[in-house]
Amino acid sequence: MHKSPGSTSWDSSPYTLQPWIKDAVISSGFANMTPVQASTIPLLSEHKDVVVEAVTGSGKTLAFVIPVLEKVLKVLKEENEGFKKGHFGAVILSPTRELASQINTVFESLLQFYPETEKQIKTQLLVGSLGSAREDLHTFLKEKPQILIGTPGRLLEFLSSSLFFG
Repeated sequence: MHKSPGSTSWDSSPYTLQPWIKDAVISSGFANMTPVQASTIPLLSEHKDVVVEAVTGSGKTLAFVIPVLEKVLKVLKEENEGFKKGHFGAVILSPTRELASQINTVFESLLQFYPETEKQIKTQLLVGSLGSAREDLHTFLKEKPQILIGTPGRLLEFLSSSLFFG
């Protein structure tokens, strides 16, 4: 289990996590929140802007992945149909393909714990090395992911596509 100096129990957070998310992070080896997570998850969950600078391995990715999942879940529960066609709930912009892929892997590992009886939450990785923006758009329209994770160039190409608005 990962435990950083000054880490805090998930139960001690002022923000209550969805039970499946708490199970996912604990099962992934994170028995406690890191200081970065303890200070940012409640703020992000309250729609506050947060800027974090911390060393590799400090828990930054989980610090934003958890609130993103919580917000997407909220929309899915509030809307009978979920997101409208062509809509999504979050965009995560990554400076490199490798980091985008790592972020996507974190989402996927947590989503393995998502109850199968609920409306499915999907991510889509949008990076230059994985086919064309046209293929990305067809995948988006077919799979209807709520969370997009990508690099600036590919996200710009994807969102600027005439197919997206046509």
